[in-house]
Amino acid sequence: MGGELEGDVRAQGAVHLESGARVRGDIQGESVAIDDGAELDGRLLVEFELPPELDGTSGRRR
Repeated sequence: MGGELEGDVRAQGAVHLESGARVRGDIQGESVAIDDGAELDGRLLVEFELPPELDGTSGRRR
């Protein structure tokens, strides 16, 4: 994505902000790449799963 955008971005895949891009709003996607020179005034919302050894629930007994 290049240029300027005011508003939220929701993607089912990857979001890529190119150098010179300006976004005012939240970005939600499976992955987000922001090049040097791009600007974001908002929040990044990225969902991911932690591996079992980092998830904090492994080893707990119920």
